[in-house]
Amino acid sequence: GIGVTRILPCGHDVFLGDRIRNPDDVDEDNLLSFYVGTKRGKMKKITMSTTRKARDDDDDDDVNIECIEDMEEDGGSKRKTPYPIFSLMTLPIHHHHHHVLSGSGDRYITIWEQDTQKHPNDGVSPWRTKAKLGPHTGWVKDLASSLPNPNRNDQDNDENFIFSIGCNCIEVWRTINGESYDHIHKLMIDSSVEMGSTLSSDILCLATSPSYNSNAQQTSEQEKQQDHHSYYLLAGGVDGRIHQWTICNNSFLDAKVVYAPGHDGRVNALLVCGDLRAAVSIGNDGLVKCWKLDCNESFSSVCSINVNDECHSVQDTTNQEAKTEEVSTIKLTCSCILFEQQDLAIIGIGTACGKVLLAEISRVVKSDDVMSITLLDERAFVESSSSDSIGGCSIHSIASQNNHIIIGHSKGISIWEPDLHTIR
Repeated sequence: GIGVTRILPCGHDVFLGDRIRNPDDVDEDNLLSFYVGTKRGKMKKITMSTTRKARDDDDDDDVNIECIEDMEEDGGSKRKTPYPIFSLMTLPIHHHHHHVLSGSGDRYITIWEQDTQKHPNDGVSPWRTKAKLGPHTGWVKDLASSLPNPNRNDQDNDENFIFSIGCNCIEVWRTINGESYDHIHKLMIDSSVEMGSTLSSDILCLATSPSYNSNAQQTSEQEKQQDHHSYYLLAGGVDGRIHQWTICNNSFLDAKVVYAPGHDGRVNALLVCGDLRAAVSIGNDGLVKCWKLDCNESFSSVCSINVNDECHSVQDTTNQEAKTEEVSTIKLTCSCILFEQQDLAIIGIGTACGKVLLAEISRVVKSDDVMSITLLDERAFVESSSSDSIGGCSIHSIASQNNHIIIGHSKGISIWEPDLHTIR
């Protein structure tokens, strides 16, 4: 019941001095603050600090819990049936505040806002629910938001669009300054027999990316004058396809969509590496694939790696009968960006066998589309036991903050601070 299903880092603005036990002893670079969603529908905000041990000490760093804030609905009322939290997202609103959005198995998005007049040490939750959006047609497996227009400086019209999953469709919500959330559109995904998707076209993951026009020099002066703004909405699903919508000026009725076969089976996570102008997908087939994002007509995979060929010592223990022998497929469950700079990104990848992998994605030739993926390191965080159910040692969510990887799994939370200088 303590399984952590989703983790979302907070920004630096949430590190409030009065919520740290010994602020003089805490280095801000070693502070971690993040939201947590659990298998039983609990929401918490956790702030902790880490203390690095001596370099020749093989033990893990010390972790001190500074503050835990419970986020409860309706003044602490209990749900009769707990629903897992599948997705988390923050949305900036006016006056440097933000809302937290959580999507769960009850088919709703819950919008959380913080009461700054309340303190967790007072014995009451400083969080309250502002609204619930739904119902969706299925579990809200992921959330994403629109990208701001870089050509605009209008701070008075903070219009945002939220994308949420409901089975084989994406619901689109509009909000201005977080005052209200209105449903405005639905993007549908059709089944495709040609692509092999005859059973299900349900969506599992979302991401948004700036649109990179490979012929940027041909952008017309008329488009510039009309404040032309476009971005990509990416979706991966059960049938292995990757869909890409091109959203122009937040017009969804005429959004053009293309898709391509991505994985043999489920696509579990999508990442966007902005400096590389690429997206990364991972799936149940053990593949890590990199996708080109600088063409408006179509998109294609530029490189991939199969972790089964690299991690021979890793065993997938989701199959109880195969626990004692090596199996052919390591299922990849979640991912995050740990480090990114021009022509290079390092990502973390969670697996269904309790391990976290580190991979480097790099551009082979500058100003070219040739990229490579290299596995750098791996570390086990959850070990299965005979009493575990299927998937009992799976990594469900990972996130990065201050060069740490925060890992949510079926048995709680783990923290990893990999030494990037050593492993590269």
